[in-house]
Amino acid sequence: MSDLVTALLAYAVPAALITMLPGPDTAMVLATVVKAGRAAAARAAWGVGTGLLIWGGAAALGLAAALRTSAVLYDVFRFACAAYLLVLAV
Repeated sequence: MSDLVTALLAYAVPAALITMLPGPDTAMVLATVVKAGRAAAARAAWGVGTGLLIWGGAAALGLAAALRTSAVLYDVFRFACAAYLLVLAV
């Protein structure tokens, strides 16, 4: 069991640090605060954080590897995400 905990920490610590680096997500939240105010930016930041946690969990469970190896699965996932974004836009 110790090997599992060690492997999980070896993944989780760098993943958490990389997630905190500024990037396009930070730019989007900053643009939102300028355009729509603090409340909208806080919601955007929560959305970004939630998405990153979901993606990190999926990657840890192997979804990233499955999406990389299966073009059909990748397309299904991509269209599902696009549909989700359309629902959010409406």
